[in-house]
Amino acid sequence: NWVMAHLDDDRDSVVLTDAMSEDNPIMAVTGAWSMMCGYAADEAVGRNCRLTQGARTDRACIRALGDAIKDRRACRVQLLNYRKGGECFWNVLSVSPIEYQGTTVMFKGILKDYSSMLSPLVSVQPSQFFRAAPSFQRERPLLASLPARPARIVVRDSQGPVGSPAAVGVESTADPTWVETPMYVRRLGWTVPRRDPECLCLWVQDALAQLGVRCAVELDEGHQGDVFSITVHAPRGLTCRVLVLQAAEPGDYRVSFERLRGSPLEFHDLYRRLRAHL
Repeated sequence: NWVMAHLDDDRDSVVLTDAMSEDNPIMAVTGAWSMMCGYAADEAVGRNCRLTQGARTDRACIRALGDAIKDRRACRVQLLNYRKGGECFWNVLSVSPIEYQGTTVMFKGILKDYSSMLSPLVSVQPSQFFRAAPSFQRERPLLASLPARPARIVVRDSQGPVGSPAAVGVESTADPTWVETPMYVRRLGWTVPRRDPECLCLWVQDALAQLGVRCAVELDEGHQGDVFSITVHAPRGLTCRVLVLQAAEPGDYRVSFERLRGSPLEFHDLYRRLRAHL
């Protein structure tokens, strides 16, 4: 009840499942989840979240998600899911276990419909993926705000035993697990609010491809957070790097641009064209 009371029912697409019951059934959903998936709360409660899967949902990702649920690990998946009427949509799902006294009692799933953001891609096709990064496994108290990324949400004894009237979270919205990625030199760039880094990285790759520029992507999964590094090989010997980094505000990411070799004038021209395209 405390978790649901601190959600924006019209904006936050959230599902809570019962980790202590067989087949992890749905306990509660928000109105935003019902709008996204097409099922009323009374149609969803008691069923497994498989009700939104369909023919094009990637089976390997679903198996990896199932293993993470069994192991009580936080994770993020991008899937092709299905609304009640059969319409398919791109869903980025962040799953966070909620623990008390070493036992996972619930899972909180946060859904984001990325269909309108991924469909305009021209040169790069989105794919379904599963990730259980080290930074996702960090402990976070039960806060009044949604996690900026998947996390292990731990309810301490001081917050009251789960199931009792005192079992409430912390009214603070400050996420102690979120750390801004430090930049030791000044770089060109800008901050993008409330976007997952995997999709940001895909947008950058698509923009570069449309500008006729080759690139290669690497991911550094650190304990504090992920860093996506895109090495860009432009014409006339220009080489630069685009980094997707955690910004100061939880859930925000910074797109940072740095020149490795080549003409500064061509570097600034490419930066301006890339930013305008994005």
